Amino acid sequence: MKPAVQICSRDFDAVFFKLPAGIQTQIEVKLDRLGTSLGSFRTPG
Repeated sequence: MKPAVQICSRDFDAVFFKLPAGIQTQIEVKLDRLGTSLGSFRTPG
C-alpha cells in the first residue's frame, strides 16, 4: 500500500511552517502514518 499523496494547503502551511522544527517532524510522522492506513477507512455511501 502506498502512503497518501501529499497535498498543499496555504492555510495549513501558513501555520505549520511557523512551528518549531521538532513539532513539524512529529506532525509529519503522524500524517504519514495516517496516510498509510487510508485504504482501511470506510467511506459513507
